[in-house]
Amino acid sequence: MSASSAGLSLSMDPSGVAHLIFDRGEEGLNILNASIMEKLEALVKELESRQDPPKGVVVRSARPDSFIVGADVEEIARLGSATEAEQKSAYGQAIFGRLEALPFPVVAAVRGTCLGGGTELALACHCIIAGDDSQTEMGLPEVRLGLIPGWGGTQRLPRRVPLPVAVDMILTGKSQRGRAVERTQLADRCVPPDYVIREALAWIQNASSKPYRRPQHRTGGGFLGRLVRMLPPVRRAFFALARQRTAAKASPEHYPAPFKALEAIECGLASDLAHGLARETQLLGEAVASEARKNLTRLFLQQRDSKKVVSVSDPAVKPRKIARMGLLGAGLMGGGIAQVAAATGIVVRMKDVDLKPLGAGLRHAREVFEKEARRRRQSPREVEAWMAHILPTTSYAGFETLPVTVEAVVENLEVKRKVLSEVEAVSRGRCLFASNTSSLRIDLIAQGCRHPENVVGMHFFNPVDRMPLVEVIRGSATSDEAVVTVVALTRKLKKTPVVVNDGPGFLVNRILMAYLNEALFLLKEGTPIEAVDRAMQRFGMPLGPFELLDQVGIDVAHKVSLILGEAFGDRVRPPRILDGATSQHRLGKKSGRGFYRWNGERRGRPDPTVYALVNDRGGRVAPEGEAMDRMVLPMINEAALCLLEGIARTPADVDLAMVLGTGFPPFRGGLLRYADTLGLVEVVQRMDRLSTLLDPRFRPVPLLRDLARSGRTFLPS
Repeated sequence: MSASSAGLSLSMDPSGVAHLIFDRGEEGLNILNASIMEKLEALVKELESRQDPPKGVVVRSARPDSFIVGADVEEIARLGSATEAEQKSAYGQAIFGRLEALPFPVVAAVRGTCLGGGTELALACHCIIAGDDSQTEMGLPEVRLGLIPGWGGTQRLPRRVPLPVAVDMILTGKSQRGRAVERTQLADRCVPPDYVIREALAWIQNASSKPYRRPQHRTGGGFLGRLVRMLPPVRRAFFALARQRTAAKASPEHYPAPFKALEAIECGLASDLAHGLARETQLLGEAVASEARKNLTRLFLQQRDSKKVVSVSDPAVKPRKIARMGLLGAGLMGGGIAQVAAATGIVVRMKDVDLKPLGAGLRHAREVFEKEARRRRQSPREVEAWMAHILPTTSYAGFETLPVTVEAVVENLEVKRKVLSEVEAVSRGRCLFASNTSSLRIDLIAQGCRHPENVVGMHFFNPVDRMPLVEVIRGSATSDEAVVTVVALTRKLKKTPVVVNDGPGFLVNRILMAYLNEALFLLKEGTPIEAVDRAMQRFGMPLGPFELLDQVGIDVAHKVSLILGEAFGDRVRPPRILDGATSQHRLGKKSGRGFYRWNGERRGRPDPTVYALVNDRGGRVAPEGEAMDRMVLPMINEAALCLLEGIARTPADVDLAMVLGTGFPPFRGGLLRYADTLGLVEVVQRMDRLSTLLDPRFRPVPLLRDLARSGRTFLPS
């Protein structure tokens, strides 16, 4: 017997077991959209009404590498009201509840990615058998979209796994992988992926060999979970502490979803499943209606679409296949690039002038791999397998036939030109040259070389293993093949590419320096370091500008400021505070002192001696609202110039780059989305006011005035 339709089918095997198979075929990964949910409802109804019930049901995917990746995010983005969201939630809860209530064994056979609604579906099954490999992943990432799980996740997960594990997974969106799925009790058993379906069938055969008693609603959650359920004072104390810890990381005003998730979990543990599900539905509706949810969902779709966007006008241009690559420069940045490349299976030939920097680069790569192995509970053997992909060398032997070499040497134009010339000579012009420069123009690096069409920018952000953005910079002579190859390589490294045109500072650093410069002006006028940083953290930035300068390196910021100052003049030239700091070797965290004092990774208090660097420091402390405007509005102005000059292709590219590259608050949707939300008329009025009261550098650029005058916005509403 088989009941089949696109995306989902029900079939019976010869032993009498039903298989509920999700399969979108060439359409892509399995998702739970409205159409699939309707089919699932019909097939569950068929299972309920069968005169000859099956021995059991295996819920599985036809794909060996992916179970279900979640709900359809585009449908989530189209939700128009809290009421509509509540209806969708209650509908999905009802279907999963009926699946859970089937009177015969129901097992989820999970291989590969199982996220969001896929995990909620698996939790509604009586048993979960999962793959034990690192590709198997289970989690509830809804909070990252400004949502909470709405199909029972906030209720069933805390009843299955230890309560702290459930709370951490739901509040952070973190997944469990491989063997950790079984260790956390999320799965009943983990086996090699090829044996998952066989083990699921064996479980059904065993369960159906005797009168089957469907599992009652789980009351797991570990010892602490049982205490929280049984003792109201313990419950109140646990959730008060959880709220306090969450508030230390995210403001409920900016990110309401984690706090609504906590409320849903607490309600479920204080009552029964039905009441918990009803509260989950209500709270999901509230989360959907929030501005943070709308902005986070938009950003998710922008990041997803960036992986599909065509980076050149001619679709016939194909990228080179990259199984091997060269890497010049083996410091922290070089080691970081080598690590992310090796992690995807690329063989990296890493060159430096002598063994000391090579050792530092290898050490950094190993540290990242070992940290990742501890997180995923992987073996030292796997770390060694990754490290074997990095081949250190002090010569160009083996570079002759490489398709691409990434350059990560010191930020010095002559040094970069020198290594470019060496690569051209060794490869006879056949190797693409991707420069990791943070601010030097690609055209300047390529000036005088034999094959400027091969030269392209590939700007990683530090730390490489954690920062998701790569700026891909097209020079005036860069070929389409070079651009599409570096875009494809970026995606292979599991990074998000944003293609920009060549110009001083490119996109992110050019906009960011407008922000950092204004922080320095505030300091010069008399606003304390901690007040400036506190203002921007309240705005939503992960770090204030002075802590960011210390983290990036004051010397690095100083070099960028000089390049931009030379290119754009007084409009972007900061006070000469960075000059003095660099001359005193006050470089930030890496030297132990900058605007703050540092003890290794730990930041101390602001260093009072830094104020001596500020000549003619004033005594005016800017009000917090003014300080925010003075640092954010110049970024909007600079972004408008980048669009006008063709540095950035679209406003959406600007927003994605600023969120992924600088940590601009995701809940605000990006820099230009924030400008649209504030209102461009209001933006122009505030900048005119600052220009009159303080300095002409705040004067709005013509594009901003035109948009405000015509009532238009940067992005569609």
